[in-house]
Amino acid sequence: MQSEAILNLLVEKDSKGQAAFEEVLAEPLGAGNYRLARSPGFVQGIARGDVIALDPVDSSKFTVLSRGGMVAIQVLRKGDLDELNRFLSPRFIDLGGSWDGRSDSILVYSVPVGAGFEAIEKAIADAKQCFGSIEWYYGNVYDTRDGVTPLRWWE
Repeated sequence: MQSEAILNLLVEKDSKGQAAFEEVLAEPLGAGNYRLARSPGFVQGIARGDVIALDPVDSSKFTVLSRGGMVAIQVLRKGDLDELNRFLSPRFIDLGGSWDGRSDSILVYSVPVGAGFEAIEKAIADAKQCFGSIEWYYGNVYDTRDGVTPLRWWE
């Protein structure tokens, strides 16, 4: 990566209109376009390698211009994340993926879509069997408007 920029992207607005944002590392491509360096932990609809255009009026909003071929995986757990990360990271790396980051309660990974959803879901199922209660989400597989309609960008 030649240079890096930190984008402050909108995660959501609550019922009172208060906005939550996430800092996302990206490579500037010019003209308000950026390639994501890592998958975000909370912003939905994007993953590592995607190219986005920031909204010229509100730079916390974006449009996806192209997909980088990665699936974002967000894994949440209360308690120690280090042990869970030591379990999941090698499994996702074996699929060609990466560990992209963490916060207090979330681990974020990117895995090439070519590895297959079945392989991703098996790694998560194995983690659930070992660690019990964890939640997880695909960060860029479902439409952000309803959370259930597949985006189908991988087809």
